Order: sequence, then C-alpha cells, then structure tokens
Amino acid sequence: MIGYLIFMSVMSYVGSEGFGGQNWIKYPVDFVVIAVASLGFYYWGIKTGLRKIDLYIEKDDKK
Repeated sequence: MIGYLIFMSVMSYVGSEGFGGQNWIKYPVDFVVIAVASLGFYYWGIKTGLRKIDLYIEKDDKK
C-alpha cells in the first residue's frame, strides 16, 4: 500500500497540468500508466495477501 501511494504521488506530480502536475507525461499516457500500474499493484496484493483461516468451516472428515 505504501508503494502504491508513493507511485500515485509521483504520477500526480509528473502527470498532466489539468490535475496540478508538471505535464512531463501528457494526458492520455498518464492515465494509461496509472491504469496498468494499478492493475499490477492489485494482482501483486492478491498474490501476496495473507489467507485467513476460517475456524468455523465444517470438515467432511468425520468417519
């Protein structure tokens, strides 16, 4: 999450002027970069997330 927030801050700074940026990366390209990187962060979070153990699941091992 911290990496994502840093990335978004940097993109806000270097992005288009319409959103207060320096316009180093022009309008359509900055949105594409943000969309692709956000998907990357999303899948990274899903892959590295902790799995919660549900203690209330009924087991079928009762023999």
